[in-house]
Amino acid sequence: MSNKKLKDLCTARFAVVDGGGRRSREWKLWTYASSRPSDEVYLAPRDCGESLKISMHSKGESQLGLGPNMRGQLASIDRHALDRWRDSNNGEKWRIAYGLYFPYAELRDGPTLESGSFRVPVSKASECTLMLVVISEEKTGPSALISALSSTGDFSLVARLPRASGGEVYLLAGEIPNPSTAIANAKKLLTMPSKIWELPYAMGTDRAFAAYFDVHPMTRQRFALEIALDEFVVPKAPLVYEKFRGTVSAWNAVLLAQKPEVCSLLCIEKDGTERIYVNQGMRCSHENLFTRAHDVLDAFHNDGPDRGWTKRNDGVWMTRLVSPKLAERQWAADPDGRSTGLPGWTYKGPQEGHFIPEDVERNIRENTLSEAICITGGHILYDVSRPQPLLRIGYFDEQLIPREHQFYSSTSVEG
Repeated sequence: MSNKKLKDLCTARFAVVDGGGRRSREWKLWTYASSRPSDEVYLAPRDCGESLKISMHSKGESQLGLGPNMRGQLASIDRHALDRWRDSNNGEKWRIAYGLYFPYAELRDGPTLESGSFRVPVSKASECTLMLVVISEEKTGPSALISALSSTGDFSLVARLPRASGGEVYLLAGEIPNPSTAIANAKKLLTMPSKIWELPYAMGTDRAFAAYFDVHPMTRQRFALEIALDEFVVPKAPLVYEKFRGTVSAWNAVLLAQKPEVCSLLCIEKDGTERIYVNQGMRCSHENLFTRAHDVLDAFHNDGPDRGWTKRNDGVWMTRLVSPKLAERQWAADPDGRSTGLPGWTYKGPQEGHFIPEDVERNIRENTLSEAICITGGHILYDVSRPQPLLRIGYFDEQLIPREHQFYSSTSVEG
């Protein structure tokens, strides 16, 4: 069998389509790797599979992650998966690895699908199409599984793909009532995110839809919900930014030849103006940023600048806010502060009395979905459920600060 035929055998491209041609985004499911079938299963919107995909691994570990072309342009702290989890087969020979929800009201007019793509037909009477990715250890067929799902909906087989171990992957489709809570959460998140992460470029070419990723509260099943974007305008900044009492400035307004890897820069200008530059290009927890910033500013005004502040030659006082995980990684990579990548900046880790408590460390959940997310274009929008702490570290630039005065200080801002 030729590589092309084998690849086609291990790939299913599909979209939900109604009688009038309205459809969902086109998705792709595949088990093809290194010129042969594998036991790994992958799922992604077809137009952005190189930038974003769901990987369902043979041992039950799965993740929603960015592709290598995207990760290569990110800071090291931001390259980890957006979500990681472990599935359970509950003693069965199969496991439901992922769910995709396509509400009928969110279908839109689009170009005709290619002849090799599966068209999952729906009628106007259908509220929502649920598609399930099921990984089976055997080639027993999907009939028993469809029967087991009968209480959920009337499911049918769309595609079956081979696995290297001899098992199969089934793509099932069924009509169910609208997941109204998830739809409402997705639409709220599109207009009122707690945090926005701006990626270097858009993931994919289809800008008509957003993908909402969450966990079912009862079954703990991971799923993606597709929402049409024609009625939404993604805000430039989360509403939480309005809580800052000073001036919020965009990160691209920072006048530095080499911008540091930090969550934000906090400044007090000569006339007393309090300003914060927010770096939305870093995957930081900005939801509690302004509470922390106000604490630091109040301490400055009440007690004067401590060693975490630096006064530039133009009279501006400046300090930075970073996440503990970012600070720890930078310190681990360069404990002596000799090659931080930022001229004049020396980082020697949290000082005595300003350590990162164990409970804070446990709450830095970089490999779990502690918040729902919505992905559209080059933006990842977060609905943050657990505020995370920020550390403050001094800002230094060898062009502005005499070398003999370059030092490191760290202040832990308590939550």
